[in-house]
Amino acid sequence: MTPFTYVEVGSVKEALEAFHGGGDGRSKWIAGGTNLVDLMKENVERPMRLIDLNALDLHGIEPAADGGLMLGALARNAATAYNDTVRRRYPLLNAALLAGASPQIRNMATNGATCCNAPAASISTTWARHATSASRARVVPPSAA
Repeated sequence: MTPFTYVEVGSVKEALEAFHGGGDGRSKWIAGGTNLVDLMKENVERPMRLIDLNALDLHGIEPAADGGLMLGALARNAATAYNDTVRRRYPLLNAALLAGASPQIRNMATNGATCCNAPAASISTTWARHATSASRARVVPPSAA
């Protein structure tokens, strides 16, 4: 594995500054890390900097004003799958999360990377340019689908 610098950030602004700070294009986001760390071990990915997004306020699973559900991009798949509202009102989401990975992976993998079907490291910086602490995915209420 190639040596790298690990940076913890507390805001979107700090994340962007850390990501672009090296100017060499070799920074990667890390949240759950379930895919990126494997790729690093095999030298498929060789980032110079890992920017840890876990301190950002994107872990919530909360009711939406329209009756839907807001899923934080950094909420773990296990937290989402076992959320009472998800289990009761969104059984397909619950089943997909439970079937998609082992318990160990579900405990680390994030909604954001799972929804993008990609490790957080490969998600474009576009999300961060528009992200706020209120950034969430919206799940449509069953009655509106």
